[in-house]
Amino acid sequence: MCLGCGSALAGVREPICPECGRGFVARDRTTFGPREWNGFARWAAKGPGWVMYSACGVLVALLWSLKLLAVFGASSLRAAEQVLRER
Repeated sequence: MCLGCGSALAGVREPICPECGRGFVARDRTTFGPREWNGFARWAAKGPGWVMYSACGVLVALLWSLKLLAVFGASSLRAAEQVLRER
């Protein structure tokens, strides 16, 4: 990877970046290589964590409740509210 512009250097025949023209030495890793990752790229490379799994769980619970509401309808929801009020 070019240190100047970040372009991929794989398969380049000349020791010059095709995008920005910066030179590099194939045997010297200090003249090319991976860039430092920013915060988001580092976070995304770690994979899903507990936050993502929690968000998916909440989404599944919400969709399940909406499905149940659609199946049983609003009338059964009102009936359940009346039962709770009578207690």
